[in-house]
Amino acid sequence: MAAYLPRPQMIGEILDGKYRIDRQLGAGGMGNVYLATHIGTTRVVAVKMIAPKWAADPHFLARFQREAQACGRLRHPNIVNVTDFGIAESGRGRIPYLVMELLDGQTLAAFQETNPRPPLPLVADLMDQIGLALEEAHRHGIVHRDLKPENIWLEPNGRGAYTAKVLDFGVAKMKLPGDPPPPEQPTTRAASGSPLPLAGEIETVVMDVRQGPGWGQTPAGAGEAATVAMAQIPSDPSSGSFGSDGGRTMPGSLVGTPSYMSPEQALGGEIDFRADIYSLAVVAYSLVCGDLPFTGKTSELIEFHRSGHPRPPASFGKVPRDVSDTVLAGMARDPAARPPSAMEFARRFHNAVDAEFFALRRSRAFLLQHLATFACLLLPIYAVLLSVVGLLEYLCHKLLPVPVLRTVLVQLVAAILLIFSDNVVRATAALIALDERVRVRRFISFRVFWKLVKAIPALAATQAKSAFLWGPGWLIGDCLWPVLCVVERLWGKPAVLRSRRLMAGLNSAGRALAIRHLALATLAIGDLVKSLSFGGRSGHAATDSSWFPIFAVFAAAPLFLYDRTAAQEEGPLLQLNRTPEIRLTARPLSVSSMVWLALAVLYLIYQPVKLWFFGSK
Repeated sequence: MAAYLPRPQMIGEILDGKYRIDRQLGAGGMGNVYLATHIGTTRVVAVKMIAPKWAADPHFLARFQREAQACGRLRHPNIVNVTDFGIAESGRGRIPYLVMELLDGQTLAAFQETNPRPPLPLVADLMDQIGLALEEAHRHGIVHRDLKPENIWLEPNGRGAYTAKVLDFGVAKMKLPGDPPPPEQPTTRAASGSPLPLAGEIETVVMDVRQGPGWGQTPAGAGEAATVAMAQIPSDPSSGSFGSDGGRTMPGSLVGTPSYMSPEQALGGEIDFRADIYSLAVVAYSLVCGDLPFTGKTSELIEFHRSGHPRPPASFGKVPRDVSDTVLAGMARDPAARPPSAMEFARRFHNAVDAEFFALRRSRAFLLQHLATFACLLLPIYAVLLSVVGLLEYLCHKLLPVPVLRTVLVQLVAAILLIFSDNVVRATAALIALDERVRVRRFISFRVFWKLVKAIPALAATQAKSAFLWGPGWLIGDCLWPVLCVVERLWGKPAVLRSRRLMAGLNSAGRALAIRHLALATLAIGDLVKSLSFGGRSGHAATDSSWFPIFAVFAAAPLFLYDRTAAQEEGPLLQLNRTPEIRLTARPLSVSSMVWLALAVLYLIYQPVKLWFFGSK
């Protein structure tokens, strides 16, 4: 693409009496970017200048100025900082310029050339930062419309990671205070079929989406970085697909990069912030898979957005299913089916990457941090459990004459009690976390115990409801309801359904917690098999209960999953935990989960095999 070439004598000149132009950093069809020094402060900055040809166009100049105003309003560590805007007078005419902070590093596109598939924890970290930047722009009524790796800058932070910054709001759709309603859409030359400027004269490539001979032979592959202006399919004049200059986009009417465009943007429909969510999901797709979801020709782009489906990331090697589902959700054809915000997409992606190991690791740390409190609270819970199981065995021995019925009843009730007791301990962890807000360490065990006693009826009712409320997320998605009962004061069906909604997309973490949650019940069922093998002689449910304190180490895992999925903006969720060393797996179960499952299966078959070889002695 041809670039605007400045005269050589511009180097060394003083721009607008404030900035000394030192050297050229980059060139484009609309202008150049220079390294400059502010004379008053000697601060080194980047100056973006517009070619005189485009500076004479009032519509383009207005859009450039509005870009400066919009970027000046966005004060965020993940958005490039714009410090000045002006129009300098020179012998070559009026030169609009934009002053930005000078950044070290490289674009995400350049990073991908050497790292086509970076580690998923690094991708999650980048999604967090880009999502926060887009959230800030959307909060100010600005839709970027051209998010792509070329417009994302990675600056080394000195700690082995990167600070991501979103660049180039030049084609953003903006709604600033005091803006008039968009006027009627004028008939553009692109829509009428008249020729537009050549691609070498402007920064955009023009495409007509109406199919015809020789149309759309431009490849849209992974290496495509050009922003394009497309003559749109006839649509409502008030469509949001126009630019910020009073509703018009110069020089075409649809602006963006084809491979990263949302369907509604490519088809000329109404667009809003959800178009940026789609583009963010495509960026995530390219990082996770090392390829773009659409790599054909531009002539096939419209058909792809109408009826095509991207290849699932899970079909690429070592991509977890939860990550794949999250990326595809962000690329949903229907904007309403996408995550409700860019930050929500980033949260889901981060959770899909490391939620399981994050929750289990933090659970152990939480237990050690509150070891004394846990011990004091676990003692009465464990005592009640052993007492109930022992009393049940005694009553059944006295009241049930049939040994088989007595054995089945004792072991099944013991399994149910073990499951419920584990949920009580989960609620205890949540109550401890809530009580920490009081910041009064003395008598914390008594305060939590009293609250736990009052919550037992709600916990019991919700336990019964979750067991018989069949549907998507049953068992795997039921791990959060003990936390919801004490934090949000929900119980029964609402608590179970909300737990399953929050756990949607976190199947790996749900399976991991379900295996640990049901481990003790599995021991009870194993004893039932053992007892029936002995001809109905009673098993030892109290022995199984002796393992209960060991499994309390996982009691706080649902609490941290809840914090990751349900915390409000003022909560710690916006301070996303960055964990560079995370074990990942694309299998349905992690290694640790398979170990626990294998132990449970071995225990179930141990007694029958033992009896087969050694008899009942």
